[in-house]
Amino acid sequence: MSIIDALNIAWTGIIAQQKGMDVTSHNIANADTPGYCRQIPILETIAPIGGVKVPHIIRAYDIFTTSMIHPKLSVVFDLEVGKKYLENIEGIFNETEDSGLRATLSDFFNSWEEIANNPSSLAERIAAIENGQELANKINTMYQDLENLRLNANSEIETTVEEINNITSQIAQLNVKIAEFEAGGENANDLRDKRNFLIEELSKLVGNHHIEDKDGKISIFIGKGSTLVQGKDYNSLEVKTDSGGNFRIILKVGSSEIDITDDINGGKIAGLLNMRDEVIPEYKNKLNALATSIIKEVNKQHSQGVGLTLFHETTGSYEVTDPNAQLASQASGLDFWDEIVEGNQFTIWVYDSSGTVVQNQITIQPGWSLNDLRNYINTNVNNLTANIVDGKLQLIADDGYSFGFSDDSSNILMALGINTFFTGKDAEDIGINSLVSDNPEYIAAAKIENDGSFAPGDGRNAQEIANLQDNSIDELGDTFNGYLSSLVGEIGIKARGTYRNHDFHNSLLSSLKERRESIQGVSLDEEMTNLIKFQRAYEACIKIMQASDEMFEDLLQIK
Repeated sequence: MSIIDALNIAWTGIIAQQKGMDVTSHNIANADTPGYCRQIPILETIAPIGGVKVPHIIRAYDIFTTSMIHPKLSVVFDLEVGKKYLENIEGIFNETEDSGLRATLSDFFNSWEEIANNPSSLAERIAAIENGQELANKINTMYQDLENLRLNANSEIETTVEEINNITSQIAQLNVKIAEFEAGGENANDLRDKRNFLIEELSKLVGNHHIEDKDGKISIFIGKGSTLVQGKDYNSLEVKTDSGGNFRIILKVGSSEIDITDDINGGKIAGLLNMRDEVIPEYKNKLNALATSIIKEVNKQHSQGVGLTLFHETTGSYEVTDPNAQLASQASGLDFWDEIVEGNQFTIWVYDSSGTVVQNQITIQPGWSLNDLRNYINTNVNNLTANIVDGKLQLIADDGYSFGFSDDSSNILMALGINTFFTGKDAEDIGINSLVSDNPEYIAAAKIENDGSFAPGDGRNAQEIANLQDNSIDELGDTFNGYLSSLVGEIGIKARGTYRNHDFHNSLLSSLKERRESIQGVSLDEEMTNLIKFQRAYEACIKIMQASDEMFEDLLQIK
């Protein structure tokens, strides 16, 4: 080997060791950069002349572990949403010994027990109204809190779609840059790190899978194979509002628009869709079922009683949309049309000023409309006029007359809102009938006897309303409190299951990340060792050049 050869070999060593130090410095500088993969210079012998070169700088990329991390991220962030929202739902249904819906419900029914014990007292009646209002307000608030939670999930879906579009546009741009760099023989490691980091961010938002082509570009698919990214192109998502006010997720492919809402799985957006469309509506429906049963059962009983005073005029609280439609059909527009029992009866008692009473039993004939009922009353019940005002039945006694109700097996009084305690149909709009809230004497604590007599000291109807607390309600399959306890327990079980599931998958994700970090993460101790190694090799190459230079100078001195 000649002196010139030694100089050339030393020079290649200097260049190679300098490149090694550059890579090591780059690793150290990016030790805390999210998504960064440790880079390794590949040293290769220059044959046959000798020396060394760095033809490649590779990433310590753990493709196997990373391929498991991406879907696991989608699972964890789906469950993360469930965990957050179920915590809120648990808070809405939070029950303690002295507060919560169960306590409010018990207070309400206990107030009817108090009325039954002292039916002539206005104080007990006012307490029942206040407890009823508190119950209605509590249910209204819980319903609205659930609805606000659902609307929040809907809003988050829109925000998440924007985040997805931002990420996919960046990935498409990186596809182009990576392909250009690598086609020109340049290193695109940092660009690949950035792209992989974006894929992980995308996996947090929506479940996806991707493939890479021979040019280094990736294509990303979601749902049932819908393409988000393909090479330099990406298909954006947008939201469109459906008839229910919910955002649907639309994939725009050229001029086409594809609704992929029902195909999405995994990631934050899947969790939000599940909360908005499944979980929250389920608990809204169950709260509605409770509220509806309370309204119906209390009103059925209340409508058959009598207060401290009789009616001179009253108007129902429920309206029909078509007074000619069959009352016991959906076409009538009544909220509780399906509760009406055709062929059954109710009784109107009409009293004159001297106390003389006339009993009027009215049978709800099959197919009857509100017009039919009005006409029957006007034809067959003396000293009482029936009108239809804004779709509601209005009853007005002639001067000097009054009236009351009893024995309604048809449920028509409840369905029309005549002589009822509650208004509304479910948790959203349950309220107190202004008739009783403004006039506590109309609280129907008593019952009219078979001869038409009634007494202010009679609390039998109030007692029957109080007894509803312990009755099993067919539609609920339990008592009111039993149903509510089961519902609260069900929410707790679902929440704890979600928490455990989240913690389990998050633990697996952490293990996968630790495994990957051990392979592709930067170890400062290792990099400092490499830096010293490259530095010493660099210094050795310098010494070779110095020695070769001295030898060359000695040769030049020979005469």
